[in-house]
Amino acid sequence: MSAHGPHGSQHDPLREDSRFAPVSAYGESKARAEEDLAALDFGATRLLVLRPPVIYGTGANPVSSTVRLLRLLGGRVFLRSGGGRALFNVIAVENLVHGLFHLLEHAPRGAGLAGCAWMLRDDPCPSMAAFQDRILQVYGRRPLLLPAPRWLLEPLGSLGDLLRARTGWHAPLSREIVAGFSGDGYWSSIDRISALGWRPPVNWQDALGRTAQEYRATMAGARNN
Repeated sequence: MSAHGPHGSQHDPLREDSRFAPVSAYGESKARAEEDLAALDFGATRLLVLRPPVIYGTGANPVSSTVRLLRLLGGRVFLRSGGGRALFNVIAVENLVHGLFHLLEHAPRGAGLAGCAWMLRDDPCPSMAAFQDRILQVYGRRPLLLPAPRWLLEPLGSLGDLLRARTGWHAPLSREIVAGFSGDGYWSSIDRISALGWRPPVNWQDALGRTAQEYRATMAGARNN
């Protein structure tokens, strides 16, 4: 299981053969791991490399990008980069698991790293504003939404990466998160796995609604204790 991190953020659709251009230490580590993996001889064993985007769902990791977004949207003020126009490259955990089993059953044996790699995401790919608004719909309230230019967020993302490297603390922003939340957006092409007959079975609005409801209930319980 890899990620889309090795590709960084590109305005063109991310494809299995897109060049590696990581913008964070996490993406760099994933890129090196994939290259080391491709250099090994697996014999008759079929190699599958999944590159999912941001994963969300119930029971999410407390330091995941989605949980950080849920936390930020629960505050009084939220900085919305690029007016929320960017596409948010995401996949519900149910769709990820479904895609994995589909590939185990249908994926042909690939040649080279690009031939073994597969992109997955929700379809359609929501905009950042649509994703955020679905969460706020569940919350039943809206913070003060302030536009935030990329030139302001990029230094904060760099600071977040530095703090994570030196202290292990996961700051709300990183360079990779800023790149994904800003500009015209980027998304993964799922043409290759779609050609095998795969379609995400779960609607992203429904999956995100359940995720936001769980987080809201968890926070309400914590405040009452």
